[in-house]
Amino acid sequence: MKAKKDVARFHRLLRAEHGLGDRPPAGDTLRLDLEIHNPGANRVSDVYVLLEVFGEFWFYPDWSQSLDSVTRSTSAGATVTIPIIEPVVLPAPLAAGGPFYFYAAAFEPDALDIDSLISNIETEQFSFE
Repeated sequence: MKAKKDVARFHRLLRAEHGLGDRPPAGDTLRLDLEIHNPGANRVSDVYVLLEVFGEFWFYPDWSQSLDSVTRSTSAGATVTIPIIEPVVLPAPLAAGGPFYFYAAAFEPDALDIDSLISNIETEQFSFE
C-alpha cells in the first residue's frame, strides 16, 4: 500500500460577484478566482483549469485549446488565490447560453496521470440567461 500523500484541496473553486450558478444577467460583473488550500508540507504543483464550451476545451492561462497549466508553489498550511478571470462587465444584450463548465485540479510537476493527482477535481457549471 502506498503512503498517503498530502492533498491540496480546492475550496470555493469559483467565485463570481454574481454567483456562476445563478445565471448572471447582462450588466453584472463577473470575476473568477481559484482558491487552493495546502494542508500539508510545502508543495510545488501544476494547476490545470479548463473551460468546456459545448464539448470543446480551453486551457488557462492562455485560453487556447492546447494543453496548458500554471506551476505554483504553496507553503505548508497556506491558502492562495489565483485570479482566473479578472472582473468584466457582462455586455448587453447578452445572448442566452450554456451550460458551460470549469474544471480544476493540481498534479505533481511535469506529470499528468491519475497517480500524480494531488488534489480533488473541482467542477463548476454556469449559464447566461
